[in-house]
Amino acid sequence: MALVRPPHWTLEQVLRGQALAVVLDGLQDPGNAGAILRAAEAFGASGVAFLKGSVNPYNPKCLRASAGSVFRVPLVAALDPRLLLAAAEQRTLDLFALMPQGGREAGEANFTRKCAIIVGSEGHGVSDRLRARALGIRIPTTGVESLNAALAAGITLYVARKQRMVAA
Repeated sequence: MALVRPPHWTLEQVLRGQALAVVLDGLQDPGNAGAILRAAEAFGASGVAFLKGSVNPYNPKCLRASAGSVFRVPLVAALDPRLLLAAAEQRTLDLFALMPQGGREAGEANFTRKCAIIVGSEGHGVSDRLRARALGIRIPTTGVESLNAALAAGITLYVARKQRMVAA
């Protein structure tokens, strides 16, 4: 057994440089949150913001699902959505909200600019406050209404990474 102090990150570090941030808006399932942290690391996200009402990133199930990414990816927890929106406006971040009925397919969105991908709660989706400020994007599916939050985030992060590699 070991006692480990998690790294301390700031919102500025999560949104640094040519940001590709992930925002968890009320996400409750620790397995989903951990898988999203792992995908964020795998696809080069600048960091992850857990908004108030989201699961604790240091929940044991989240830790296991992240496979250690929770200790390597810059993250902030229990963040007030107003602070996120103010920082996004100040840094001119494009906001994309994952929604089954989003107006644009993920592959059509431009992730090469500074941006944040918002993943809503499993039961309620993206909050009205954030949805009003973001472009809704969807992943086209057949036979199912929507995807698991972690799967949708992983696919979107892959698309973003691919676009950024082509643009570089």
